[in-house]
Amino acid sequence: MSDPTELPEETNTANSAASRISIVAVVLSVAALLTSIIEVNFVRQELRSEAWPYISLHRAYSSEGYTIKLENKGVGPARLREVKLYYDNTEVTDLDQTIIDIVGEENAFSYDVYGANNPAPGVISSGEAVYLFSVPWERRTRMLVERMDRKISVTACYCSIYDDCWMASLNNGDPEEISSCPK
Repeated sequence: MSDPTELPEETNTANSAASRISIVAVVLSVAALLTSIIEVNFVRQELRSEAWPYISLHRAYSSEGYTIKLENKGVGPARLREVKLYYDNTEVTDLDQTIIDIVGEENAFSYDVYGANNPAPGVISSGEAVYLFSVPWERRTRMLVERMDRKISVTACYCSIYDDCWMASLNNGDPEEISSCPK
């Protein structure tokens, strides 16, 4: 007589086959999940690269005059959060007074001669350029440029549409990636 707890051999084989099929199904499901996660991350990175802004700050000298320009050389819009001008490592809050301090009261000039623009907060489209400061060439403005040129710096904090943020500087190379712009 056989043991009542023993199953027939066909039942053991069927259970073993079902267990193997279940294991294969779980392994395939995990592989499909990992593939989906990798693909979603790849698509996310691709979308971010298609909306990547790249702010460049630079000086320009021409026969017309001197300018400091901000330009978006990236492929996506730049959300400018903050643009600051510094002279001799001190933030410029009154440009007229800074010009007086640099060239003296007798050679000073005001907004009737220079152009200044702070585009932050705002959006700069891909390929768009903004003049932050410009002066035409004349005796007083040449004096200003000669005295301030290497003592002036500008920083621009900006973010992509995905809230990836960078800090660009007039005196540095590539913008530095940062966690967020100051509020």
